[in-house]
Amino acid sequence: VQEEFVIRLLNLLQDVDIEVWYFDETTVNLWDYSEKVWMNKKSPVIVQLPRQRGRSVTVLGAISNRRRLVLWQTNTTTDKDTVYDFFKMFVRKKSKSLHKVVVLDNHGAHKTNDLRSLLELNNAELFFLPSSSSPLNAVEVLWAQLKKLWRTNMLKIGRSLEPNEADIFLKELIRKHLLQEGMKLSTAHYTALKYVLEGGHV
Repeated sequence: VQEEFVIRLLNLLQDVDIEVWYFDETTVNLWDYSEKVWMNKKSPVIVQLPRQRGRSVTVLGAISNRRRLVLWQTNTTTDKDTVYDFFKMFVRKKSKSLHKVVVLDNHGAHKTNDLRSLLELNNAELFFLPSSSSPLNAVEVLWAQLKKLWRTNMLKIGRSLEPNEADIFLKELIRKHLLQEGMKLSTAHYTALKYVLEGGHV
């Protein structure tokens, strides 16, 4: 199943009249803590950490094979309405002249008839990943880098962020740091595709 998916995806990527978009969601906490600290072995300090990390922000995003990016964040959980609202914004921002194929996983919120109809009306279609195939979704590499950068910077800040601060901070991280990683993202993605074509399973 993965091999069939990869073959079709590669054909889409070679079509100059098609723009391939990779979509997914990720969640980051508005504060973080280090799980390891240095202390004197002879007099260790016991620190009680809360079970919950408090408020979080969910980021919905899509990155294209032409290195374009669309981001939207919410303080609510991801459901069909949240996903639909993201794609309403997505189709407003993107030209209808170029056909768009959106690669995404099989989350129930991604498979509604309303979402499918919205995209069809705007010269776009959904292309679902095989199950357990997140490495084939290029945006997953983006999210992994984002979470690493987010946690590193949160530990430096040393306090919880307000939602409006988080919005500015996230956009700065993604646009300033992650878009500069475009070549690495492409390399990681194509490495996964090549591995599947060689008979592997990611």
